[in-house]
Amino acid sequence: MRSRLNIAILLIVCTLSHACTNPFEGVTLAFKEPIQNGRFTFYIRDYDNKFPENTSFEILGPDANLIVNTLNDEKLEINKEGNLSLALRRDISPSNDSIVHFAVRINSGENHLPFLKEFRVQSRSNYSTTSRIAHLGIIQDKTHGLYLKKGTNSHVDQNGIILINYRVSATNSWTGLDGTIETKDLSFLSHYYNENAKGFIPNAGAATQPYNEKGEKLDYSFDLQDFSGGLYLQGYSDYKEAINWTNPIELELTVHDFDKASLDLMHYNTSTGRFTHFGKKNVNTDGNRFYLNLNMDKPGYWYAGTIRALCREGVSLSVISKYSDLDIQYLTRIRDTETKAVVKTLYSNINWKNEIKVNYIPKETETFTVELYDYSNYHGGNATEPFWTSQIIKNCEESEAIMDLFKLDAPAFVDVKFVVQCPNGTEFNPESLPKEMRAQYSPAGENSWRTLTTFTPETRQVKTYKLKIGETYDFRVSTDGGVTWPYKQNDYIIENQRWQFLISADNYCI
Repeated sequence: MRSRLNIAILLIVCTLSHACTNPFEGVTLAFKEPIQNGRFTFYIRDYDNKFPENTSFEILGPDANLIVNTLNDEKLEINKEGNLSLALRRDISPSNDSIVHFAVRINSGENHLPFLKEFRVQSRSNYSTTSRIAHLGIIQDKTHGLYLKKGTNSHVDQNGIILINYRVSATNSWTGLDGTIETKDLSFLSHYYNENAKGFIPNAGAATQPYNEKGEKLDYSFDLQDFSGGLYLQGYSDYKEAINWTNPIELELTVHDFDKASLDLMHYNTSTGRFTHFGKKNVNTDGNRFYLNLNMDKPGYWYAGTIRALCREGVSLSVISKYSDLDIQYLTRIRDTETKAVVKTLYSNINWKNEIKVNYIPKETETFTVELYDYSNYHGGNATEPFWTSQIIKNCEESEAIMDLFKLDAPAFVDVKFVVQCPNGTEFNPESLPKEMRAQYSPAGENSWRTLTTFTPETRQVKTYKLKIGETYDFRVSTDGGVTWPYKQNDYIIENQRWQFLISADNYCI
């Protein structure tokens, strides 16, 4: 029998000079254990990173009835922020011999392409993705959504510029996710990317372990020096996705002119996570239009540009600092010592003895320096003058160095504690707590939520550097695994380093 635990939650800050305040005063939370494993989360966004209005979804396939929400009931919905959280029913144990087969189709109206994802689940692993919804027939600065119809056709943008010419065979056999050869009618959709859309290609088109078109591992890594354009392609029939098809789509892909006779052609397979380099392809011209001839027999991201070789070898930096529990990271730039150009940017964990590996630097960079700034991914800071700069490091060699940051001072931490107060004569029983209760925060009024912490029966106290004493925040709490956030407190000032979630309830006492 499922039980619902009703408690009163008090979020308080106690100081020596102020009485305890209660931002959630009078709020009663209803706890119900969320499913932890076997979850499927979809962050639904268009290419402007907005949640399209009038979005709906369908659960399809033979095992659609086994899909529930994360609280194990059948109330399935997209929340106000555009997130869809699904799960396998608690009593389902998928395996190689008992595969759960279903699909999720997301629809955002007739002006958008649908999003379809098929699943053949063999374990209770978790899955999450940003589900990009393309506007149909509208350039959204960088992208254009379109269906590929049978026969020979063209697609143009609103200015009459040809994006693609293509031919789709009238008949096609294809392979499904389970390896079965199908002959049912196959439909195709595509997201066209112009030269400004590199950020929508997985890993911005960079590949650390690429393959050639024969399926052989290559001995080099690369990123994109120039991105000329590309497209995402999907073939499907009803709720099933095709992993390949017999008759390739013959397509002329319009690309940006970088005054090059040929461009590198790459492919990213969304099923295997594999990058393939197809080598150089000639750039053809038709008046002022530049295009590549492609034969596409599989779905995924097809894209063109000029690759730049990267060195897999690099330097390992061992951190010396006064911290061992920082949950914020610091801006780090890799700078070419000859050109002074920044060739790579990352955020680094600077806890004591952490190893920072700096590799996959362009081979054309012979030597470089590593610069760390007193600028964190939570509080900002000084991104102009580096706090620490390494000695000159030779590229494409394995080496070691010390990153001495002992003089760097992080912001003061805030101690966040989950406390249960029990009536006299009883004591707290940790096993009675829900498996998780998530807390998020945002700078006051900005509605830009970030994770603060997740309390569990085993972890009821954390030390965080994400909050800044003296700053004003909005807070919210979820007890259903982050599906809904019904409990909020706005304009709350962090006055000192002690902050408690204080719960008073008999439910957790014995």
